[in-house]
Amino acid sequence: MTIRIIQWATGSIGRVALRHVIDSPELELVGLKVHSPTKMGRDAGDIVRRPATGVLGTDKLEEILALDADVVLHIPLNGESPDQHVGDLEQLLRSGKNVITTVGFTYPRAVDRVRAARLEAAAQAGGVTLMGTGMNPGFMAERLGVLLTGMCTQVNGLSVQETYDCTPVASPGFIYDLCGFGVSEEEYWATASNRREFFGSIFGETLGYLIDTLQLPVDRIEEEHRSVIAEEDVQTAAGPIPAGTVRGVVWQWHAMKDAEKVITVRMVWFAGEPEEGWNDGWQIRIEGAPRVHMDLQWLDPIGLPERSKAVQYATAGPVVRAIPEVVKAAPGILVPPTFATFRGAGAPDSATLLDPAHN
Repeated sequence: MTIRIIQWATGSIGRVALRHVIDSPELELVGLKVHSPTKMGRDAGDIVRRPATGVLGTDKLEEILALDADVVLHIPLNGESPDQHVGDLEQLLRSGKNVITTVGFTYPRAVDRVRAARLEAAAQAGGVTLMGTGMNPGFMAERLGVLLTGMCTQVNGLSVQETYDCTPVASPGFIYDLCGFGVSEEEYWATASNRREFFGSIFGETLGYLIDTLQLPVDRIEEEHRSVIAEEDVQTAAGPIPAGTVRGVVWQWHAMKDAEKVITVRMVWFAGEPEEGWNDGWQIRIEGAPRVHMDLQWLDPIGLPERSKAVQYATAGPVVRAIPEVVKAAPGILVPPTFATFRGAGAPDSATLLDPAHN
């Protein structure tokens, strides 16, 4: 059976997903949601250098809701609030469309049970499924990190680190707006409240999933973020980062037991020279029996005409791979199952630990 797809947004990751949909004989593109005025009315194939599809870009939500589709690949920009996308997701679900999104919602019950209940109710009303995925959050910690604990007889701690060298990124919006580079340290943190809230929500879901799945003993959550200042001018593909301004940031959240960091989720974004231990890619560390250390790199594909980068393929991959699984899943919020992973003696419910009033 052909699965009918709506592509929501055509940024760098959305274009990878859109090409996959157009190229796949088992998928049929039936709708395209765009945001840029230059893409409205354009054929989807033209946007990604494919033959004409007959599907034209629209920025009108009501037109998208009226389409007969099985799955929406929801890949917008992250946004400035964890609630920013909830209204759109609710309407899509209630219209009877399964949704796969990259802006969180991998494990929403951990950070906001009211928000999770709203989305669950919308999915049940539409008889469809919501799944949050992507590379991070969604895959590296929740699926690969947890999977690796299956070779351990004992796990004492787990850390998952993303290290992303942003120097070759050519998007000013990514470097200066999303990352926030190029401003003073004082200005960075003074204006970081929305970014901090959004990241705290989506990576709080990751941390909550690890706590509830592995059941390692923890008693509280601690944040430990810091910025990195450029000692000299840094030139990126998107433009300069002046000396004395922020050129990198370390976002990290710890699940603690007494003075010990039991679970850590860390995201390192930087431009210029890396600090010690900043190897572009992924580092998963399990302390236990045995200790497990995995370093994983993303590498650009060879022989493809597109200019998409490895990180964009790696983020779109879990989205498009999930399409048939989401279609056959029961209505509600889908959290991928695990098999034979480590499970400790018990931990408090993650929604309690991640409640700001608890810490």
